[in-house]
Amino acid sequence: YLVTQYNIPASVADGCIPATVEQYGRLRIKDADIVNSVHGYPRKEENHRDASFIEYELVVDIRAHQRNAPSIFRPATFFGQLERIIVCKLEPCDALGRDTEIPLVLLEVHMCDAEKDGYDIWEYERFRYREVINGTAIRALVGRIRDRGKWAFVRRSGAIRHASFVDES
Repeated sequence: YLVTQYNIPASVADGCIPATVEQYGRLRIKDADIVNSVHGYPRKEENHRDASFIEYELVVDIRAHQRNAPSIFRPATFFGQLERIIVCKLEPCDALGRDTEIPLVLLEVHMCDAEKDGYDIWEYERFRYREVINGTAIRALVGRIRDRGKWAFVRRSGAIRHASFVDES
């Protein structure tokens, strides 16, 4: 995460990681739902709802596969199962360009191979890979409905925050 976020080499990022981190089992989306992580809070809710699936938004380079092409960043929506919630405090570090402590909430997410169907509903059959994302990327807790061999995502009503991305160039 630090390598891509702060554009530093992995060897430098290793020196910025604290010796200890805290792991939490639940996370509250501001003014909305509580999300459970699979490894930190394994029991299901009283209504047997699996409250570990989330919708999140990241900025991706749509030209990442083209060598030497200038980057074009666009927001993209993803879905996944929250596996771990990690909270750490990064000490002041010249490599990060910070002279104060940086609180950081990181989420380990098992990404779903999701795509929209003909009715504009997000669905998936299988998982892809695991990734670590910033806690601010989470948009909503989502439910799932099994239909014809696929899982369809259902957005829960309530406060959903959308990120606004600012081009700093």
